[in-house]
Amino acid sequence: MAQLQAHIDWNAKTITFSGPGTFNAKEQIKALGTARWRGDLKSWVVNVPDISVPQLKAAFPQLEIVESGETEQNEVIQAVPSGVPSGVGVAQFIAQVRAAIASAFPQPVFVRGVISKVKSPRHTYIELSDSEDSSVHINCFIWSDDLSRITAEVSKAGFSLEPDLDVMFEVEVGLNPRRGDISLTIRRVVVEYTIGKLAAERDKTNEKLKKEGLFEKNRQLSLPFLPTRLGLITSSAGTVINDFRSSLDQSKFGFQLFWLPAAVQGAAAKKELIQAIRTLGARSDLDAVLIFRGGGSRAELAVFNDYDVAKAVCLCPLPVLSAIGHQEDLSSVQDVSFKACGVPKDLGRFFADIVSELRRRFTDSIEIITAQSESLLREESRSLAHNAAFILSQAQNLLQQRMLRLQSLAHSVPIVATSVAQDSRHLLERTGRRILDRGEGAIERAMLRIQRFSTLPRLAESVYQRADERVNGLSALIEAVSPESQLRRGFSIVRKVDGSGFIVSASQANTGEQVEIEFYDARKRARIE
Repeated sequence: MAQLQAHIDWNAKTITFSGPGTFNAKEQIKALGTARWRGDLKSWVVNVPDISVPQLKAAFPQLEIVESGETEQNEVIQAVPSGVPSGVGVAQFIAQVRAAIASAFPQPVFVRGVISKVKSPRHTYIELSDSEDSSVHINCFIWSDDLSRITAEVSKAGFSLEPDLDVMFEVEVGLNPRRGDISLTIRRVVVEYTIGKLAAERDKTNEKLKKEGLFEKNRQLSLPFLPTRLGLITSSAGTVINDFRSSLDQSKFGFQLFWLPAAVQGAAAKKELIQAIRTLGARSDLDAVLIFRGGGSRAELAVFNDYDVAKAVCLCPLPVLSAIGHQEDLSSVQDVSFKACGVPKDLGRFFADIVSELRRRFTDSIEIITAQSESLLREESRSLAHNAAFILSQAQNLLQQRMLRLQSLAHSVPIVATSVAQDSRHLLERTGRRILDRGEGAIERAMLRIQRFSTLPRLAESVYQRADERVNGLSALIEAVSPESQLRRGFSIVRKVDGSGFIVSASQANTGEQVEIEFYDARKRARIE
């Protein structure tokens, strides 16, 4: 350790530390009591009302001490009975322990564990628990001088220091001179360790689910032909649901949404997510379950790599669709879901596209039916016209043949010509009438068939018109019940000013509380009387 100098002013009860070793010893100096940095003197000034020179020597073995003022260090030797050890004072004992710790840990060490508590009144205090036994823990702290640097390094790595996070710290080991307990001063967070643990948790969960045969279970389910009844699981505090609704509403279709709010980060997230998945999965009136949350740090998204949460998705009897974090974020919940999307608005667009595709297919089907009906009608018309012409031609040929035969008989048998001619003529006329009657009947039946086929275009147009009227009716109904329409009719929405939620009953409004009232054209604030 570089040479360190201390000037003790017994009158002011202060110690001024200076010299080339001041920087390396600043944490030990600040641990003595209330300390302030004198930039003009490049010295630390510490208010120490009760400390002795031996204590300073024990804490700083290489210290050079200069004293001024009237000393109060005259030792008072009390009579000690014979055979009783004289012992050492608490302050001297702590100084000796600190010296022993400094000797045992001259260099920073690396300590790993799980963060159990974080407090930041001025400096940041962290309770670090053992990874295997949470009842074993030690106190760590980050001085305010180092806080911005360490926070920037952690944020750049994509996470923040919060409970339940696996971490590794590079620390300096010391002893608190006031309480006498060991404390660790954090110099650096080993971000590579935490990133590796977060990534390994996803792989560990996926591998375990594959061994149990559950990994593909939810992905093997199927969605209904038109899934419109959707159960939503997301936070009640965020605005990410608005992104989902904005893309879903582009379909202009009457979706039924059942929102079950749940925490998506923090200590309560795991329990609430599992309960929400099981609750919605047990409902027979839903077509699918949607889980989504907006962007967050890797630590904030860690709950979606939890084995129990992912297993709940696998066992859900309804298809689960998920969108977790940013576009590039991956999690076990997304891996085992029926379908995973990049961001929540992609989920809304997925269901809106289903409606758009069905509308397109319905329109195409109407056009195909109309075209095929018109083609069939043309073919039948041509066939009937051809048959009618053929029948008329055959009747004319037969009539002509019979006339020629009668003329021949009339010439060859003059005696009976008149009688035979008359009989033949009557027979020919009856035959001709029968032939003509059959031809006319065939033509009438053909015309009836043509008339029936001619109604097909009108029928197809009627079907299309009714479908269009239903779509328009549903669109009008959605518009009628939308929040904007209700506001224009004179209704209003009352919210808490702090953004904690809506006020829907008088019991939620406290006297004197400020609220925000939304009208169709503006928002105003008011006070409850």
